[in-house]
Amino acid sequence: FVCFCAWVGMLLYGGHSDEGSQKLPNFGETAWQLTILLTTCNFPDVMMPAYTSSRSAILFFGAFLLIGTLFLLNLILAVVVNAHKEQVEAVQQSTTAFRERSLRQAYLILQAGGARGGEAPMAELQAFTLLDVFLELNHYKEIAHIDSEQARLAFAALDRSGEGSISLDEFLHLAQVLELRFERANRSTWIGSRLSRLLARGITLRLAEVVRSAAFENAIDLALIANGGVLLMEQWDLLSGSEHAPAAEIFSGRIDSWWNVAEVFFTSLFVA
Repeated sequence: FVCFCAWVGMLLYGGHSDEGSQKLPNFGETAWQLTILLTTCNFPDVMMPAYTSSRSAILFFGAFLLIGTLFLLNLILAVVVNAHKEQVEAVQQSTTAFRERSLRQAYLILQAGGARGGEAPMAELQAFTLLDVFLELNHYKEIAHIDSEQARLAFAALDRSGEGSISLDEFLHLAQVLELRFERANRSTWIGSRLSRLLARGITLRLAEVVRSAAFENAIDLALIANGGVLLMEQWDLLSGSEHAPAAEIFSGRIDSWWNVAEVFFTSLFVA
């Protein structure tokens, strides 16, 4: 396209005009000036001698700019972008294929070497084998450090079946799992986030320790058993089919018997 337009330019302005003597003296210089014109770096200087002589010069230079910048450069850009895209896809496919081959070989090696005490090769990789792999990866600077907790989380992410072992298909996702970053979730409650100062006091912390202790759980279990015993004793006459009616003070609604005292005590305990 540039060469054709340079030939047309030589026919129009070559040697016998101010444009030809100043800007387009020969074919090589004309092709070079038109190539620069595609970038608009020498516009409108390159056409000023011809435009001064005749306003019709804009037809040649304007057509060249329109076709060159709107179509030719876009076509070249599209070809370059497509070539780059194809190259990137080819590199990605090659990398993916290489990664899959490497992971398959590593799985077979771990499968054969993970058996303990002369046992037959494992059908699937167990947790202890993967945890050893994660610890070994900590010797490589290219991979972020993996502590024991992150190793367990990574194993859980790989173990999609939840069987406690890693199959070959699951192991092929190792690279994606290593790119994950696990963060501890904030488990603070609505009250805890707004009463953090109160909850940070010593008496509150000791109370929390008491509530979480096994002795507190045992005390709750004993209270439930005692409550069941009191209810059984209170309703024994009805459950046993006795003809004696229960004492009237039990259902009087007032705290005037030890049955009512026990009922109020256990109700207050469970509500608290």
